[in-house]
Amino acid sequence: MKRILSVFLSLLFTAFLLTSCSDNNTASSPVSSQSPIISPSPTKPPVNTPSPTAAPLTPAEKFVSTATREQVESIMEKTASLTALNLTFSSVKDMSSRALFHFYIMAKGDPGIENYYKKEDQTYYVPLKDVIAILDQYFEGYVFDPNKVFSSPSYNKELDAITFKAYGLGSSYERKTESVKAIDKDLVAIDSAFYESIRNSNVTNPVFRMRLTIKVTDTGYRYISFVKI
Repeated sequence: MKRILSVFLSLLFTAFLLTSCSDNNTASSPVSSQSPIISPSPTKPPVNTPSPTAAPLTPAEKFVSTATREQVESIMEKTASLTALNLTFSSVKDMSSRALFHFYIMAKGDPGIENYYKKEDQTYYVPLKDVIAILDQYFEGYVFDPNKVFSSPSYNKELDAITFKAYGLGSSYERKTESVKAIDKDLVAIDSAFYESIRNSNVTNPVFRMRLTIKVTDTGYRYISFVKI
């Protein structure tokens, strides 16, 4: 009887050991390859949004923003005295030879013109090539006839020069620049008021106003028109 009980206990102990091992193996078994794996979503790189840039200035806008008062006055001075002689122009092709020559005198200035003065006969001898060089610098499409500068013949064909004894410069009016503005991509309008006398405090209204239009180029500017407004 004792032998049977001993065998029974041995079998019971063996069964307990087997059950314990089975539980341990189950607890330490690896995760099945069938198990779902949740991966983090990829981070999108930041989008670089270009900052808005201002449109480049047109030639006319650049001129208006950079031109000094002295530059504007210099541009105006070459044409201002045309008003006294009624030599204004709506287009270059309509400019008279007299107006063109008067412009040349103003652009050349007193020191330059005096170089062509001869004391012997008290006469100016202005080379035609010098006149053309100045006009080419400031105008396009003009027509200049040296025989039509003055009412009397003044062109010396032998010397290829325009001759004269004296020539008045300047304007009888005083001028004040009122505005400088771009009116097209390469066109600038300079508006000026002309007074009998700016120094007279009683004078408040101008006698007339003029608009000078210039074309801005890579090398400077060209005159387009000079008209009353």
